Amino acid sequence: MEDKRKFIRFSVSLDAKSRAAGWFRPKAKYSVKDVSREGLKLNTKEALKEGDMLELELSVPGKRPPITAMGQVVWNHKLGEAGYDIGLKFKTINPEDKFEILDYAYNKWIRSRKTL
Repeated sequence: MEDKRKFIRFSVSLDAKSRAAGWFRPKAKYSVKDVSREGLKLNTKEALKEGDMLELELSVPGKRPPITAMGQVVWNHKLGEAGYDIGLKFKTINPEDKFEILDYAYNKWIRSRKTL
């Protein structure tokens, strides 16, 4: 399968809360598995369809309040009992907030490289 990524992805573990944009329901808790300049990968318990829009609140350690962003589901992959991996492309995010996320992920990546 051809890799269509334009930007490097950094493995990261972040907590996220979200709800589909415009839907009236409680926020769901997700786990962010990696990030890039264009988006991120979430692990979810529920299936999300390609094209769905999500409002996100991302908790970055040392950053208060949570970062908010809007993203669109661009792919999903069923993981069996573990739920789904969801590819989300950023549609709206403050550039400074995106920098905070990427800086955090990059610094974690650098620290992991030093231990190899």
